[in-house]
Amino acid sequence: MLEQDIKAAVAAVAGERATVRIEGHRVGVVVDASGLDAKARDALEAGVRMAAAAPGYEVRVVLTAERPARRLIAVASGKGGVGKSTVAATLVTAARKLGLSALLVETDGKPLLVDPNDDPGLTARTITPADALAEYLDGSGLRRVSRRLISAGIVDVVASASPGIDNLLVLGKIKQLERNNAADLIVVDAPAAGHALTMLRTPRAMADSVAVGPILQQANDVLSMLNDEKRCQVMLVTLPESTPVNETVETRSEEHTSELQS
Repeated sequence: MLEQDIKAAVAAVAGERATVRIEGHRVGVVVDASGLDAKARDALEAGVRMAAAAPGYEVRVVLTAERPARRLIAVASGKGGVGKSTVAATLVTAARKLGLSALLVETDGKPLLVDPNDDPGLTARTITPADALAEYLDGSGLRRVSRRLISAGIVDVVASASPGIDNLLVLGKIKQLERNNAADLIVVDAPAAGHALTMLRTPRAMADSVAVGPILQQANDVLSMLNDEKRCQVMLVTLPESTPVNETVETRSEEHTSELQS
């Protein structure tokens, strides 16, 4: 009952501008402050904070200049075993505590570190080249073809028939999720080190080597997403140890050369 009272109190102050998320004894409120001057923003924040206050509850208020921009974050690392997957899971969990919808994407086939079953605003999925190819064929009106490839057990072979196709299929599916506004925040638990860079470089290589057709269009669409800092960023994870730090510095240097946003 107290949670409903908190939400009602915040709505009375901010109306539809506010999105409230309550988990345990934490209250997260994201407020759209578009069109307000500094004085009005301060007054709105103070009013929301007061309305959300309740004994034993921690209140966090975030004001945005507009509705929360959808963003994709690819979490990578220069070395395996530094906590990359843990950081990715923490990001989507933090987004939910702020009232944002979140999607965690796993590309390595490892077990997911979040359980979305009890939270409709949190989703998680694994994307493999074979899955991405099957979904692409289904969406292109070629469902019978995809079913035959799957039943024959050769969809994995087709998905990796040409160098780079597997990476482009996965990135293309992630791009589709981002375009379709699958969540306010999409976090991709990318492969570590060299594999991640190879994956992120694939669209440029494809765009430079293919003259026409759907592969070129897909590569250009993915490149547009990867190189737009308002849509996508790369987060590098490391540990305060010499080898992980050195490998992360090298990865960042190579990433910069690839024109990716970090």
